[in-house]
Amino acid sequence: MTRGRLAGAAAVALLVAVAAGWLLIPHSSVREWTNDPGSFDRLAPDALWTRPADGLNDRRLITREELRSQYPFEVELPSTMPPGYRLLTVTFIEAGHPANPQPPSWLSAQYAVVDGGPDIRVNQAAGENLPSTAGAEQTHVRDAPAFYSERTVEGLRFDWLYWVRCGRTFAVQSNGGAFSRAELVRIAESIGPEDCSSG
Repeated sequence: MTRGRLAGAAAVALLVAVAAGWLLIPHSSVREWTNDPGSFDRLAPDALWTRPADGLNDRRLITREELRSQYPFEVELPSTMPPGYRLLTVTFIEAGHPANPQPPSWLSAQYAVVDGGPDIRVNQAAGENLPSTAGAEQTHVRDAPAFYSERTVEGLRFDWLYWVRCGRTFAVQSNGGAFSRAELVRIAESIGPEDCSSG
């Protein structure tokens, strides 16, 4: 085979590999999931934020101690994430802020990947605060009923998984259909202790 034909064959093989998602593009079924995506206690001080209800500041930095005083539970975050995802920020969104006009206040953890893929957010709030489950698919997170739904907002698709466990509401959100329901459940099941009494 001539050098030109070899180069052509190599180019075709490269295109096939990229199209199949096996080369250059991280894929959760190819690469192993991250078992240490970051923790609240190790998060840098400039990655902790609050969105206060007073409206004076859209967002400001908050200390770990301030955040603990406003959120009445231990911060529970996933122990596993899809390949390359790391904890980027934690934001306390007070009830009354334009982004969260109605109670309760929410704690939102943002996970991101270096190559600029879609974010994953893990949200939690005190009490039972499930949104409407109309049209949602029912599943389970450990022993708790959970609800999975796909929503389109301004042309963008968001996938949500909601459940109530250990006296609070949790939600895992991704966008663009990047992750399956099973993958969101896998993230959800790595959050918190097995036994509520030990949390």
